Amino acid sequence: MSKQMPKDSADHAHVLLPPPALFGGALLAGLALDWLLCWHLPMPLFARSLLALILIVLGAVPLATALVTLHKARTAIVPWHSTSRIINDGPFRYTRNPIYLGMILIYLALVIWLGSGAGFMLLLPVLFTLHFGVVLREEAYLSHKFGEAYKAYCEQTPRWLQ
Repeated sequence: MSKQMPKDSADHAHVLLPPPALFGGALLAGLALDWLLCWHLPMPLFARSLLALILIVLGAVPLATALVTLHKARTAIVPWHSTSRIINDGPFRYTRNPIYLGMILIYLALVIWLGSGAGFMLLLPVLFTLHFGVVLREEAYLSHKFGEAYKAYCEQTPRWLQ
């Protein structure tokens, strides 16, 4: 039996901002800083392209399979909608955050491919914001909503990877 949210609270995680906006905003800010300050990663285009391709594939797989898994389970994909159940199959068997893991890898791929030195430097603030502004808020929401069932899931499945 799941716990009920207080009536004055919307039934969602109250994340600080949508994760795609976080990554997209950081990428655009990084590119703007690169242009203003002439910062670029000192890496040949072929090497950047090859590494970016590998990272895009590594990021797209968990992201896409997580989206399909959530869609099949008919639960919310976006964190500002109500979650109807805990998903522990598909990529959610290996990490509690396959979508964000995929976004991180794709962000890195784009930063490397574009040669964005500033975008690379913005990764740490992005990860900080993702952790404190999104992931911890989602975890608190899910813990409150699903109680022991979510706690058991957290004990079995790492936040990121083992």
